[in-house]
Amino acid sequence: MVKEGVEKLSTDPKLSALDYLVWSAIVAILFVVYLVIGNFGNFLGSYSPVAERVGEMYKVTFYAAGVIFSLFTGSLIFFTVKFWDRGRGE
Repeated sequence: MVKEGVEKLSTDPKLSALDYLVWSAIVAILFVVYLVIGNFGNFLGSYSPVAERVGEMYKVTFYAAGVIFSLFTGSLIFFTVKFWDRGRGE
């Protein structure tokens, strides 16, 4: 009886609060890794007013790309591990 309940929960496509917490943690970790690798979007130096303006636009693009990367890659990792067919059914 208990085994049937465990199998039902493990294959249930609905996500629990713990699943959302794990998914959020994966996304946050990936975003931090992305920021560290990219030096938080900072240039090594600005030598002119134009370079400062380009640096500001680069930072906005860098952070937007980081959010998209983290959401996509984190979701891909989470759902791959969560719904991996481990030979428990048929």
